[in-house]
Amino acid sequence: ATRGGFTQVPNFLLRSKDLSAGDKLAFAMLLSYAWQHDHCFPGQKRLADDMGLHETNVRKHLKSLQTHGLLEITRRGQGKTNIYTLNLKPPKKR
Repeated sequence: ATRGGFTQVPNFLLRSKDLSAGDKLAFAMLLSYAWQHDHCFPGQKRLADDMGLHETNVRKHLKSLQTHGLLEITRRGQGKTNIYTLNLKPPKKR
């Protein structure tokens, strides 16, 4: 398993009852691209291919993560991928 690398996903995210399994997978996939940083910029087609989903579903999961305050999406313009900034801190309890 370590030969191909691995991704550590925060427990607060794995245990969240507010996120779907697809939301959690999308966050984990973004983490796998981010490495030592809190941001990454994979294309949505690449995310879809890696997750085994259609791009429409990927966009839905990214929007959900953004709505829950776990992801900031910065659009860079035509022909460039978005920058995804991950919030790695547990959300505040309400």
